[in-house]
Amino acid sequence: MSFARLCVIASLALLATPAAAGTVTLVSDSYSLSHPVPHLHFEGPVVEGDVDQLKTLFDANIACGFEQLPVDGGNCAVITLESPGGNYVEGLTMAQFLRDNRIASMVEAGAECYSACAFAFLGGTGYSTQDGIGVYIDRMVAPGAILGFHAPYFAPDALDGLVAQFGLDEVLGATRGDIAIMVRELVNWNVDANVLGYIVSMGPDETYDITTGEDYFLTRSALPPELAIDDQKTSLGDAVYNACIYLLSEHESTFPSTLIDRITETAMTEIGKDSTGAAITGYRLGPDNPLGLTFCGFPSAQLEGNGDADIALYTGAGIEGDIRPMLTLFFRPNGWSSLGGTGNVARSIFQKGAMTTMFLSPVGEVTRDLFF
Repeated sequence: MSFARLCVIASLALLATPAAAGTVTLVSDSYSLSHPVPHLHFEGPVVEGDVDQLKTLFDANIACGFEQLPVDGGNCAVITLESPGGNYVEGLTMAQFLRDNRIASMVEAGAECYSACAFAFLGGTGYSTQDGIGVYIDRMVAPGAILGFHAPYFAPDALDGLVAQFGLDEVLGATRGDIAIMVRELVNWNVDANVLGYIVSMGPDETYDITTGEDYFLTRSALPPELAIDDQKTSLGDAVYNACIYLLSEHESTFPSTLIDRITETAMTEIGKDSTGAAITGYRLGPDNPLGLTFCGFPSAQLEGNGDADIALYTGAGIEGDIRPMLTLFFRPNGWSSLGGTGNVARSIFQKGAMTTMFLSPVGEVTRDLFF
C-alpha cells in the first residue's frame, strides 16, 4: 500500500470520527445469573483511543485466566453497548479486544448500537476448556434493542477535499480497502454471507437493523438466555416449522424469509422412521427440494422429553422405508446447541445453552411479549 493511500485511510478515519469520546465504566461485579462475571458498559461515540480506555479499565479491575474457565463455558466479563457509531476501524479493533479477552457483548432493551458499535458487538466471545470447543461466539441482543449495520461512509464535502489533496484513484482505493476490511471481519465474526451485500450497500441514512428472527439467524446473534419462548404465543408445531425453515436456509445458503412456502402442511404428523427404527414427527417438504430432501422433523420420543431436540432435514422414503438426517439442529437448553456438524465451532452456528432464536418466525419482529 502506498504512503499516500495510508494517509487517505487515516484521513477518512479521522473525518468519520465524532468529536466527543465514549466512556467505559465498571457497573458491577456480576452481570446476570447466566453471566456471573463483571459488567462493563460502553456508551457514546466510538473514537480512536476507546479501546485503550477499555483495556486500561479491564486490566485494572478484572483478573481473568481464561484458560481456567469452566468446561461448560464462561467469560471474563460482559460489556453492554450503547452508541451511535463513529470510527469504524476502532470498532473493529474493539471487536478484536473482546474476542482476545473472552468478553461477551450485549445490547440491552432500549439501547441503540449502530455502525462502528455494531462491529464492536460482533467480537462478543466466550471460552470453554472442553476439548474441541475453546473460543465460541457469545453476543446477545435483547428484544427492544436496536443493533444497526451499514458500510463505512464519508461526507461528500470531505471526500471533495481528499480528492483534491490525494487524487481520485487514491481515495477510491482507500474506500474500497475499507469495505474489503469490513467484509473480511464480518466473515471472521461468522456473519452469514447473504447479509454482506445488504450491509455494504447501506448509505449514510440507511441501516440493516436486527429486528426479526431472520436477522438474528443471519448475524448469529442470540437472545439473553434468561428468556424462554411463551408456548401460548408460539406452539410446538410453529417452533419446529420455524427451525425447519432455518435449516433449509443454511442448507441452501439463502434467506430464510424466501423459503416460508416450502412447507405447505399445517400440522406435524409422523413422517417415518430413521435407520434405528425410531419414529420421526414433523413436516413433509414441498416438491421442489434439491438433493432429495423430503422431510423435516425430530424424534417422536422427544415430544415428552426434557427440552432437548434434534430437528433435522431428512432424505428417504418416509413411512415405507427409513429416512436419514442430512443437517441437524441440536438444541440443548443445558449444554451446547449447534446447527450442522462441521466440527469447527468458529465457523458453525454454535451456542452455549438454548438456541431460542431458531424457533422465532423469520419474518416476525422479535418483541418482549413473545417471551416469559
